[in-house]
Amino acid sequence: MNKLKNCSECGRLYMEIGQGMCPDCFRKEQEMEQVVYSFVRDHDKCSIKEIVDGTGVKEKVVFRMLKAGRLHGERLVLRRATRQHHRQCTPKCDFLHV
Repeated sequence: MNKLKNCSECGRLYMEIGQGMCPDCFRKEQEMEQVVYSFVRDHDKCSIKEIVDGTGVKEKVVFRMLKAGRLHGERLVLRRATRQHHRQCTPKCDFLHV
């Protein structure tokens, strides 16, 4: 059964059907994903920071793409963060926290 939820992006109410956000935000995220795909195709072996800086797409969108398997790590330079890095980490971190 569908549940009424608040969108994690914009806060509006919507009927949850498995997307995790309202239809408008989901559509916008799909558009942002196309921008990321194009950038990664043209910039082989780029880092997440380079994607964010080069496209203007939010870092959390890129991470959601990776987590969902819609963006594959072999075309990116993904670095595993060390424990020391985690202690110094900022929200704008370009490391993949796995």
